[in-house]
Amino acid sequence: MKSLLSRAARWVDSHLVPVLSLNMYRNSFEACESVDHITSNGDFCFLEKITAKYAIASSVYLMCKILKKLYFITDERGLLYEAAETWVDALNGGIFLLLPCSICVGGSKPNLADLAVFGALRFSRNLSSGRDVVGHTRIGEWYSRMEEVVGGLSRIKA
Repeated sequence: MKSLLSRAARWVDSHLVPVLSLNMYRNSFEACESVDHITSNGDFCFLEKITAKYAIASSVYLMCKILKKLYFITDERGLLYEAAETWVDALNGGIFLLLPCSICVGGSKPNLADLAVFGALRFSRNLSSGRDVVGHTRIGEWYSRMEEVVGGLSRIKA
């Protein structure tokens, strides 16, 4: 079981998160949308928000263009859909990721692998890339179940 969880965690870190990043910053609109989401949920003054929105968005947008050329990526959205479908296939018909063990940590309850994928996807859920992946793949049903179990977003304002 431990090796399955560590394999899933490695997949999230080495594949899902980079693919999500490429999608969140794939064009100037989505780059601005992503940075705007970050700054609107942080404690930034107006000038910091505007500066961050355009300076950071343009930087990460250019960085993603370089990475796409470096790794010969032509369809980053297709890679995201493929990653979502890979995860749904890993669920193997279960409600959550099923792992063989005497004490069931998957199946009827999410395990750490489910939480890792959910955590990676949660940030982008209200962005264009997140809406697209939920709308164009089979991951939406699993994501909704995870939201019910994990609960809504919480933020403590200082």
